[in-house]
Amino acid sequence: MSYTQMHQSDIPNYWTYAQKFLLADNMFSSEHGPSFPNHLYIMAADANGVINIPDIRGYNGWGCDDPPGTVVTQLFDTGDEDQVFPCFDIPVIVDERQSAGITWKFYAPGAGQPGYVFSTLNAINHIRNGPLWSSNVVPYTQFVTDALAGNLPAVMGRQRI
Repeated sequence: MSYTQMHQSDIPNYWTYAQKFLLADNMFSSEHGPSFPNHLYIMAADANGVINIPDIRGYNGWGCDDPPGTVVTQLFDTGDEDQVFPCFDIPVIVDERQSAGITWKFYAPGAGQPGYVFSTLNAINHIRNGPLWSSNVVPYTQFVTDALAGNLPAVMGRQRI
């Protein structure tokens, strides 16, 4: 499926969104690696040296609310690496939007829901453990409600489930 091309008739709703808004349908990362560092690239334009997926005895999580002992490999410019907890304070694109007063929301599954482990902002400490987590990271089901009410933000992200 990763090399599949979709046509207007295959994805009419997304096609309509693309005609009116911007979709990252040609998104490519500088990280030749697994999903977690690539998701960090989407938000931070950098993987912060992360080169693999967080792991703790078979549990794969993606962030600040992972169980203690969860680690991810971080590679430094010196060639050294370390096993670190997958919760980082790096600048992300929504920080710029927030500072500029541009409205934004990130529509994503909540804790315990399928796809939550891929919620990238969960790995950004100042988002996950700050006020923006409850005000701007919202359930993905809220997208339809916001759209129908004409209440979509200027910039939005949606986490696949």
